[in-house]
Amino acid sequence: MTLNGHDDVVKSLLCWDQHLLSCSLDCTLKVWSATKEDSLEVIYTHSEEHGVLALGGMTDSDVKPIVYCSCGDNSVHIYELPSSWGPLFHWGSDWFADSVEIASRTPGCPES
Repeated sequence: MTLNGHDDVVKSLLCWDQHLLSCSLDCTLKVWSATKEDSLEVIYTHSEEHGVLALGGMTDSDVKPIVYCSCGDNSVHIYELPSSWGPLFHWGSDWFADSVEIASRTPGCPES
């Protein structure tokens, strides 16, 4: 299966529940969902001004799903994923002196 939806290089994929999240240098994060035709379609697109380099995910202490994105401006943005796909709730951002290209939780590290 080939998916078409981004206009530039796809940098990261994240499977979450029944969805696939993708990010790209086209400055978007897209949420994909299965269709009745056994394909995937974009159900939500979020724009990031400087492009998204990597995605990671976890749950917070209230077991709400959180996605974090490392972006091309050396920032990491943190969003709460909605239960129905509408706008992402922006938790916050942080900026770093050097590029952040991989965002992941260390295996064995507690989530909260």
